[in-house]
Amino acid sequence: MITVDITLILQIINILILFVVVSLIFYWATSRRSHKEDIQGDGVVRKMDFIYIYFYLKGRLSLKEYWLYWNIPFFFILIILYGLEYQGIELQSKFFSIINLLILWPVIATTAKRLHDLNKSAWWFLIHFIPFIGTTILSIFLWFVPGTKGINEFE
Repeated sequence: MITVDITLILQIINILILFVVVSLIFYWATSRRSHKEDIQGDGVVRKMDFIYIYFYLKGRLSLKEYWLYWNIPFFFILIILYGLEYQGIELQSKFFSIINLLILWPVIATTAKRLHDLNKSAWWFLIHFIPFIGTTILSIFLWFVPGTKGINEFE
């Protein structure tokens, strides 16, 4: 018989709600401009919405958009999780496994779009599986290298 740990379920629900709320706040705060505005300053008009950013593989995310829509909310949530651990609130390893599975698709979608902005195929994401070196190279590309100007192969 499967036993259900209610605290684990509540922790998962709370962190998912927190992630969605933080992501929506960053999206709302940065998307108050017209959808017909040139986002990157390169003459290309892009329509951005929450579902597009986190669930579609096609398109591009500029360096600024990647930081605003993925890295900053993600790091904010990590700070909260470490704060909970520091306060003595025990978070179970099952909890982190389930959270990782639930945010896997948004990770893949935002990374694919960021790689498209760099004029690279989303298959470059697989470099992440090379221990340490692959993760370091991918992080440098995603976090610091500006995207290609104008229309590229993935537009």
